[in-house]
Amino acid sequence: MMKKLLLILLTVVPFSVSAQIPDTVFTKDEVLRIGSYIDSLEQVNSINQEIILQQAYKTNLLQAYSKQDSMLIGYQNQEIDLLRRSLKIQENLTEVNKKRWIDSPLIWFALGVGTIYLSSEVVSNVK
Repeated sequence: MMKKLLLILLTVVPFSVSAQIPDTVFTKDEVLRIGSYIDSLEQVNSINQEIILQQAYKTNLLQAYSKQDSMLIGYQNQEIDLLRRSLKIQENLTEVNKKRWIDSPLIWFALGVGTIYLSSEVVSNVK
């Protein structure tokens, strides 16, 4: 019942409103000016639509660049972490391979000279 009442009101109200609007008469000059004004508005509208399309393209392009930059930053952070790990491993390796006092060539030379001297003493005392 409510739908029918609403339907009747919606069909009757527009006819009563249009009956109250007075007719407007335009001269040829006014019609030409209105036509040229509409043409200029259509031209401005088409230019604005082209600008909107260009800006949308630029926005999409910048969003793609932003995603690409974010990925590059992530990869660079991973690379930095890997380089830090590599540096720590190399520091540990240098500590492991650090020369000790026993690895000195001077000590080995002295031990060699001492061995030869001691051997020659032993051989000379054996006779």
